[in-house]
Amino acid sequence: MITTTIKNILQEYACADYMKNHPKDMIVNLDPWYLVDNYYQQFFSFPMPWYEDNTESKTEFQKLFLHRYFMNEIGQETVNLHKQMLYTKLSIRMPYYKQMFQTMLNEQGVDMTHNLDYSMDGKDSGTAKGDKTRNMSDNTEGTYSDTNKTTTDTNSQSIESDNPQINFAGVDYASAMNRGQSDQTVNGTASGTNSSDKTVKETEDHSESTTGTTERNFLGRQGAFPAEVIEKWRNIVYNINQEIIGDLDSLFLGVRP
Repeated sequence: MITTTIKNILQEYACADYMKNHPKDMIVNLDPWYLVDNYYQQFFSFPMPWYEDNTESKTEFQKLFLHRYFMNEIGQETVNLHKQMLYTKLSIRMPYYKQMFQTMLNEQGVDMTHNLDYSMDGKDSGTAKGDKTRNMSDNTEGTYSDTNKTTTDTNSQSIESDNPQINFAGVDYASAMNRGQSDQTVNGTASGTNSSDKTVKETEDHSESTTGTTERNFLGRQGAFPAEVIEKWRNIVYNINQEIIGDLDSLFLGVRP
């Protein structure tokens, strides 16, 4: 091996990261997918130019680039020099790829840069005021009369004997006897007037104001289904990424597995 490979570069990143927490252990047999998925950002640590603002296509390219040249030796003496050459070539070629991307979008009828802005500014305000007064009068008058008549009959009898012990032939004799009878009648009358007056007053004030604003942004050409737009976009991105990767062959040594 003359220089180093993409595999060795990613393994060095992984070892340095692993040794921070496991200084006495050795790291071996890391598969390519683990190395690429976890350390692609460390490899592309420079501000890489790109042909669109969508970061998804850039991430897809970076991972595909590392997988494609995983076993290839870099064509420069150091890793930093290799990154510098990669950045330079992408910067030179990126205007061309950007124009290609826009052309293919137009040909496919996919306008990913067109935002269909739907803005709804609505102000719903309402004021309701009212003095609702309810007067309820309840006037009740009544006259009552109560007549009460009570009759008492009293009968009385008293026997007096000067000689209480006189008894002749088994019969007691008295010297005097008093009898009496009395009748008593009481008449009563009660009368009066009841009166009640009740008034209820109710007042209600109500005021309400509502304001709402809704904004929506849609990505894609108006009238096309989102799934159809995304599928066309992904096909365009895949084709351009493949062409860019092919243009970067010169950054690696000619011997390939």
